[in-house]
Amino acid sequence: GSSGSSGEGTVKLHEGSQVLLTSSNEMATVRYVGPTDFASGIWLGLELRSAKGKNDGAVGDKRYFTCKPNYGVLVRPSRVTYRGISGPSSG
Repeated sequence: GSSGSSGEGTVKLHEGSQVLLTSSNEMATVRYVGPTDFASGIWLGLELRSAKGKNDGAVGDKRYFTCKPNYGVLVRPSRVTYRGISGPSSG
């Protein structure tokens, strides 16, 4: 039972996190975090607050998460802003 401390400066996005999709300025909830079949690297599956997405959580024959049609979108983690971080924006 070792108590691990969360690394400073790194935000671990996980399922259920509230994020802001910066491209459309839409609030979304993280539904999937992990690799995809269509591209390398880590992607985020988001469930948007409105029907501005591209799918229902499935891309091609692979389902990553489930939500209402057109409410789901898969984006790079760099495309979202994690809510809860307050402070001066450093460009």
